[in-house]
Amino acid sequence: PSLAEGEICATIEIKINSFKPVSGGEVACTPRIVTRGRSVATLESRLFVGETLVAQANGNYAIFTPQGRQRG
Repeated sequence: PSLAEGEICATIEIKINSFKPVSGGEVACTPRIVTRGRSVATLESRLFVGETLVAQANGNYAIFTPQGRQRG
């Protein structure tokens, strides 16, 4: 599930937990859609350096189609 053509999203709420400082290496983010309804989506993202989890974010996002745009 993702945004359809013409849809956009806006952050309702986001919480970020930092577990370890990052002083080097490549940071990789693995996002996941937890739930997605017609008007709200909940996502989770985890940031890793190698195999080490360094941060996690959880957020809720409003999904809408601005006036003047149509869904495709």
